[in-house]
Amino acid sequence: MIYKADLHTHSTASDGQYSPAELAVLAKKRGMDVWAVTDHDNLDGLDEAVETGINLGLQVVRGVELSADDYLNLHILGYNFSAAALSPWIEGKKNGRDERKYRIWNFLCSKGVEIPLEEVDAEAAGGAVGRPHFARVMLRHGIAATWKEMGSFPLCRQISCCPAEISGKR
Repeated sequence: MIYKADLHTHSTASDGQYSPAELAVLAKKRGMDVWAVTDHDNLDGLDEAVETGINLGLQVVRGVELSADDYLNLHILGYNFSAAALSPWIEGKKNGRDERKYRIWNFLCSKGVEIPLEEVDAEAAGGAVGRPHFARVMLRHGIAATWKEMGSFPLCRQISCCPAEISGKR
């Protein structure tokens, strides 16, 4: 038997656009049989994802995307883990993401891009703030006209590639 699966999705618990429940509905509408939420360094959406997914008839795999401490752009997907064992480490990562929000904002301000941090927080809808949330607010403020243009925006490349330039809370 062949199953249709999507094992790498992000919800509003990290840098996704949809809540875990909304993602489950989308996965079902797109014909998935097996589905996982793999939020960045965050387990907050798993219970909602599992409950909604099971109610929709999906086979739900508990997942997470972990950031490697020593390599900026290395992420590790994990599945069917012990949430209790992973939670203390995840909490530390979430705190780091909150601090990172201020470093990114400070960096943007130092380059003349001043956007309201409250809007970035609102864009994250209670989840961890990431680069996509900054990008959406920057688009709304006319700093770039399209997502494609935002992707080639030099500051966005610097944010992802030059963390040494990003320093200190404002």
